[in-house]
Amino acid sequence: MKKYDKIVFVSTDDTAGSPIADGIMRKLSAGRELEIASRGMVVLFQEPINPIAIAVAEKKGVTLGHRMTTAFSENDIGDRNLILTMMGKQRDMIYETYENAINVYTIQEFLGAEGDIENPFGGSEEEYKEYYDRINILVRLVAEKLFTEEQQEE
Repeated sequence: MKKYDKIVFVSTDDTAGSPIADGIMRKLSAGRELEIASRGMVVLFQEPINPIAIAVAEKKGVTLGHRMTTAFSENDIGDRNLILTMMGKQRDMIYETYENAINVYTIQEFLGAEGDIENPFGGSEEEYKEYYDRINILVRLVAEKLFTEEQQEE
């Protein structure tokens, strides 16, 4: 039996990091019963995700679409939900804001490592390519960990 039914990727404003992670995980988990979501901790109003992030992802074969940013909410918390943040401050904000928060980790922490994934706000396309590549590696490791655990439990 799988441990999680939903994975929620969280970044500061849901314009680049979490949508990239969401798109990669959707591609990796195709055919599985796993809900994937992207959220931001500071989304004051809906806006389109970063066009550079969309372009970089599409060049790598991952479609992010024309979605709008979405704020993290209490509805994203659940004992069968895994919440993976880009940075420790986002994880900490979730635990400080929601008393029922559970299964919240930075992506690195979930994989047994330390460090944050810094968004290259206002950076060049090359910086966003590097950002995408880093997220891609980490999300692939998350998928491998989750899917391996799932197989071992069957």
